[in-house]
Amino acid sequence: MALEVEESILLRENIKFIDVSKKDYLNAIEVAKKFKVGLNDALAYVVMKRIGIDEIYTFDKDFDRLPDVKRIINL
Repeated sequence: MALEVEESILLRENIKFIDVSKKDYLNAIEVAKKFKVGLNDALAYVVMKRIGIDEIYTFDKDFDRLPDVKRIINL
């Protein structure tokens, strides 16, 4: 089932995929260390800040530790 969900997301035309760079990963490592979050969360944060996004829909409470990002829960 997870593969079907992931495939569905990848095939949607209304979802934009953003390339990440080595610099993004290096910045994310620093963010992960500083705010004690996982690398993937830190990478999402770094990319969000780079492209001007400050809200995220997620149940992941780690985003509450990151500055200037509003975590939105839509139940």
